[in-house]
Amino acid sequence: MIMIHGLPNGLGALGAAGLLRDWTEGCIAVTNEAVRDVWRRVADGTPIEILP
Repeated sequence: MIMIHGLPNGLGALGAAGLLRDWTEGCIAVTNEAVRDVWRRVADGTPIEILP
């Protein structure tokens, strides 16, 4: 299952620098602030299409 998530617990202070290394095992990682923005803008259950 592909998920969109923020940085690992304890690493949120890295901000965008935490995205410089691929540690997601196929998921989509964004900054913690970006995750909060998505939560504010997108209703639960909204389908998200991820294209290559």
